[in-house]
Amino acid sequence: MIRAFDTDDALTISRLISNNLIHVNSRDYPPHIISSMVAEFTPEYVTTLSKVRQMFVALAGGKVVGTASLDEDTIYTVFVDKDHHGSGIGRLLIEHIESIARESGVPRLQLPSSLTAVRFYEKLGYYAVDSAYSEQMGHSIIMAKDIIPMDERKIITAQDMIPTHKSDFERVEFLKKQSLERIRPILPELLVWLQDINWPIASEIEDLLVKFQAELIPHIQKVLHTKDGGWKYFLLHGLINRLPDPVLLELKSDLHRMQDYPTKDEQYEELEDILEELLARIR
Repeated sequence: MIRAFDTDDALTISRLISNNLIHVNSRDYPPHIISSMVAEFTPEYVTTLSKVRQMFVALAGGKVVGTASLDEDTIYTVFVDKDHHGSGIGRLLIEHIESIARESGVPRLQLPSSLTAVRFYEKLGYYAVDSAYSEQMGHSIIMAKDIIPMDERKIITAQDMIPTHKSDFERVEFLKKQSLERIRPILPELLVWLQDINWPIASEIEDLLVKFQAELIPHIQKVLHTKDGGWKYFLLHGLINRLPDPVLLELKSDLHRMQDYPTKDEQYEELEDILEELLARIR
């Protein structure tokens, strides 16, 4: 059973969190971080959090054995009594919060996961999008999950269409249905997904981008001016190589510069052959 937090739960939740930190999270965090977090989650602090977030508790046999909170589109403070780990309580708490967020029209949830809980969230469909560090809480992994499919959303902005992880085929399929005009504002963001053509969605993103031809030139040039040799390698062998000769001609000076005066990252990637092939097409 899951219900809303009551102020009478504060002491129990404080102890539950502290026990998890001391006996479970301590496997992944140094003592000073654990001590800092334990000192943070007093009953008074838990009560304060409940006033600014939607806080829930899970019950088993009438006893509080878990908690989780929701603040707009972010899940916080998910803990389950260490003696009830593996019983499905954590999953129930997350599913309960997802249901509430979905009913409120929140399309995507995010959460700061401890190093300890990453695998748990991955099993529930969450994926890493960033990382963070604070002296008080140590390292955390920012994770996210779409809870409303793209086709079911009432409002979709250009930013909503940008893939959020390497296997985000849902957004790729949505992009395929859009006009070039609608995709145009996010060309730089889509180009980022060609940093490694081995990523699952990379080849399909490349198929989309090649349709823009000459419009890609300023965005490609920005990449060619970076120090990311690997990104340049994949662009030269893929997207750039697929451009028609009249469009490729616009990159002639950049290609000559890379051939005649390669930077260290370009030397490392051994781009001589592909540069020779491309320049031979536009001489």
